[in-house]
Amino acid sequence: VVIFLIIKNLRTRVAHEQARIALVEKDLPVERMRSETIYDKALREAEKGNYAEAIRLLTIGSLLLLEARRVINYQDSLTNGEYLRELLVEQHLHSMFATPLALFDRLIYGFQSPDKKDFEIFRVFYLDLERLKK
Repeated sequence: VVIFLIIKNLRTRVAHEQARIALVEKDLPVERMRSETIYDKALREAEKGNYAEAIRLLTIGSLLLLEARRVINYQDSLTNGEYLRELLVEQHLHSMFATPLALFDRLIYGFQSPDKKDFEIFRVFYLDLERLKK
């Protein structure tokens, strides 16, 4: 009887947690759910000259592409360094990501303003990664 109650309690907790996660995911912005949408939004931001936001969006989109391949689990709270450590198991992807993520850190967190050339580096990187996905 005790084991039955423990299992029943555990199942109830799991069901509540799954329902909570479903509610949270439902409220996420569309661009968080689809890397293609992020790419389109990044292009629009770049057209406006907002290269920092465009690069940020392409970086998130790249991480979401990896999540779609089940290579990583995208989490807003992780740093670029933490993602690079996760990618050590797939050396090719780690090598692909190392330079763009270092550039991202320098442009977004540093004192250098990104320009169109920097955006193009990230756009090409995103498209290369997208081709690998298929």
